[in-house]
Amino acid sequence: RERFIKQGMDDYIPKPIRANSLLLKVEEHVLANQQERLKNTSQKEAKPSLESQPQDVEAEVQKCEAFDAEIINQLKEMVGDEMLLSVFEDFETEAIEQIQNAKNAFPNDLKTIQSELHTLKGNSGTIGLMRIHEITKIIEEPAKTGNLAHFEARMQLLEAEFSYFQEHFKQMMGV
Repeated sequence: RERFIKQGMDDYIPKPIRANSLLLKVEEHVLANQQERLKNTSQKEAKPSLESQPQDVEAEVQKCEAFDAEIINQLKEMVGDEMLLSVFEDFETEAIEQIQNAKNAFPNDLKTIQSELHTLKGNSGTIGLMRIHEITKIIEEPAKTGNLAHFEARMQLLEAEFSYFQEHFKQMMGV
């Protein structure tokens, strides 16, 4: 690790590389880059209110890009096309389970809903899936206080956006 850092690498992950370890490490770097970008950005975007109606949330979320090209290009540079494709495929597998677990937990198991959505929100943001990230955040935040109003309608939005991801991520990757 020390040798690679001294030679100019930003960080190091030992082999065998696990998708979760890679995601956590990439998340650290992407979050640092995002924080830097936010510092340098003077223009603020309107964010949907957590109390907004589902149709209002849908309209606001559609304003942001499904895929953040800058984040995805950074990831490609860091790990290469093949590993990034593997990360997206792992995300897809895990997200299917997380979405289903959150739906199955409704309305009685807030802890499971919060946990599954929190993980999904973090992972989607890390790999540049901005609409999934935003929708998940809008569902997760009120759930923290036990507010499950609009949960089912917002989960339908999340599932629709996830389907969009599934249909387009390989195309976006050029595969």
